[in-house]
Amino acid sequence: MEDTKAITLAFSGCDEVIVPKPIEIKQSNRDYVSFGEDNDFPVELYNSYIDCSILQAIINGATDYTSGSGFETGEDNYVNPKQKLSDLVKQCTLDYYIYGAFAVQVLRNDYGNIKKIYSLDPAKIRISEDEETIYYNDQFFKGYNSSRRTKVFPAFGDHKNSIFYYRRPTLRTLYGLPLWIGSFKSIRTLIELDQYHLSLIENQFTPSAVISFNEGKPSEEQQKKIEAKINEKFSGSKNAGKLMVVFSDSKETSPELFKLDDDNYGEKFQNLYKTSRENVFISFRCTSQLFGLSPDITAFNSVEFEQSFKLFKKTVIEPVQREIERGFDALGYHFTLKEFNINFDEGKETEI
Repeated sequence: MEDTKAITLAFSGCDEVIVPKPIEIKQSNRDYVSFGEDNDFPVELYNSYIDCSILQAIINGATDYTSGSGFETGEDNYVNPKQKLSDLVKQCTLDYYIYGAFAVQVLRNDYGNIKKIYSLDPAKIRISEDEETIYYNDQFFKGYNSSRRTKVFPAFGDHKNSIFYYRRPTLRTLYGLPLWIGSFKSIRTLIELDQYHLSLIENQFTPSAVISFNEGKPSEEQQKKIEAKINEKFSGSKNAGKLMVVFSDSKETSPELFKLDDDNYGEKFQNLYKTSRENVFISFRCTSQLFGLSPDITAFNSVEFEQSFKLFKKTVIEPVQREIERGFDALGYHFTLKEFNINFDEGKETEI
């Protein structure tokens, strides 16, 4: 039998993607309940809002629909030296859509009356298991080593300085979860797709490529280390693809180098993008046309637009308005948010 020198192929497969989960953990060395495995799930929510243009457009639009028209009833006075109640309500509405919760700091005077309230970032809030104590820290997302900077407040009550944390009362959780939590994976997919295509342009690196080492075969352990380093540096959504690494004794035993077929990646990415995008809109019970995205079918008309808007208003906007009103009612601020309307004139262009 003819003796031939061996060639070793190392294929880089798809690594399992660890998706952050909104788990609540009570650890014996902490007085508060952490949110997320690394106590940073609220930051994951905020980053999703910042990095996903579709999610951001929906949340910004829904915030305007919910609180942008002002009050139907109730006074709009200054609640702190720099902010009127309507501005505070809009900030809390935005937080509610991002986090599924909003938080405010409440200061009382010597007579026990509320004199000032300030909005707080829910991502910087943690709560005790009995919900009696609120913990505030700018660095919670960096892990547990920031306990020295944590400020402790009583939950909202008759105290001179307390924090009010409001979440959807139907949730069986300590922390709020947004309406779009069901599409969290789809949102992350959209973000990764955008990153992939940006990296493909910036790096000018073809994902379906072969790298061949022709100076002899290192040990199996060394091969794995080399492969891991190459993929760590050049693959993934930030570097547009995985690589196939080839080890051989010499050029004579090296395989022919060629570009691998992309297997219709463009079409697959387009379908994946479309499906993920639709999942986001489904989680908000709305259609993409309400937020400026052109329909895939030209038959979508003003009547369908009007019906879609009314459904979105009834199932999302108005329920959130009632939640915001209920939260501020507990603080002693009584108001009714105006109903947001679009004027639909039959036989004419839709006026927004």
